[in-house]
Amino acid sequence: MARAVLDALGRKDLAVPDALALEPMAGILREWKVRALPDGEPKALTLPRPEPAAHWWFDQERRRGFAVELDKVAGAAKRFQATATIESKGAREVFFNTGADLSSIRLNGAPLWKSEGWTGWHAGKERIAARLAAGANAIEIECGASFFLSVTDGNTW
Repeated sequence: MARAVLDALGRKDLAVPDALALEPMAGILREWKVRALPDGEPKALTLPRPEPAAHWWFDQERRRGFAVELDKVAGAAKRFQATATIESKGAREVFFNTGADLSSIRLNGAPLWKSEGWTGWHAGKERIAARLAAGANAIEIECGASFFLSVTDGNTW
């Protein structure tokens, strides 16, 4: 399809890649512990997961750093809790970028953000300003069977 569009635009000289090359997005937290709610055992989750997702679109998002098919990691459930740690050399301002079925974020035990309704799936659908403390910062989220969360220094990425 891309070749046909380029040809129609008179750009026969431009090459079309053989495959879509996707990399994890900036600022994703790679190491998580995830558990099925209400009482599942925590399981390790490394993003992006190495095994392909069942559907091509979820697999594309998996390669970008979305956590998908959490039921395959933590067991069957409608809701999941995940925890991660982010280290910071010093206290600094950052942005938490949400996506997929993320419903809440706690930072160092304090509520940071709670979804007030569906605003889309895309990465960065909300960008929440926060301040990391120097050292280890504990992140706890609640979500459905998928989530996206990255932490970046700026509001644009």
